Amino acid sequence: MASPSGDQMAQPRIAIIGTGLIGTSIGLALTSRKSRNYEVVGADRDRGNARQAKKMGALDREAGSLEEALTGAGIVILAVPVQAAKQILQESARFLAEGAVVTDTCSTKADILRWAEEFVPAHAHFVGGHPMAGKEKSGPAAATADLFKDATWAVTPSPRANEGRRSRRPWPRRVHGRGSSLH
Repeated sequence: MASPSGDQMAQPRIAIIGTGLIGTSIGLALTSRKSRNYEVVGADRDRGNARQAKKMGALDREAGSLEEALTGAGIVILAVPVQAAKQILQESARFLAEGAVVTDTCSTKADILRWAEEFVPAHAHFVGGHPMAGKEKSGPAAATADLFKDATWAVTPSPRANEGRRSRRPWPRRVHGRGSSLH
C-alpha cells in the first residue's frame, strides 16, 4: 500500500490482547477473510497461548510485548478477564495510536467503562463489547472461526467516544458480517 508521496505505508493493524478462546476465535475469524488488508497481531501474558494462536493461523504475528502489539494498531481488542483489563488499559495508554479504537470482550461493563474513561487517552476511542458466545472449554485450542456466527455482540460506546466512530463501528461490523447481530 503506497501513500500519495509514493512511500510504503504500514499495513493496518488489529491487535488482540489475550489469546484464549475468545481472542483466538476473533483472530481466526479475522484471518479467514478472503480479501483483507490488515495484519492481526496478538499478545498474551501466557506466551504459550499466543504461540498456539499463531500456529492455528489466528495471528499473523505474535508480539512479545504490549508495546509491540499496540504500536500502530488502529483497532485494539482486549480479550482478557475483567480483573486483568484495568491494568492492561492503564499500561496501554501510552502506546495507543491517534484515532485507535479500543474494544473489549468482558462480560461486565461498569468497571470497564470507568477504567476506559480514566486510562484511554483523548486521542483514542473506547467502545465496550460483549460477545454472547462461548464454549464449555477454554483456551486457544477450543477456538473456532465461527464461534460468533449467529451470536449477539453487545456494543457499549463510552460517553466520550467520537460520534463518527460509534456510528461506523469499525470492529463490530466485521463480526456482524460473519452472521452476528449487533445490539
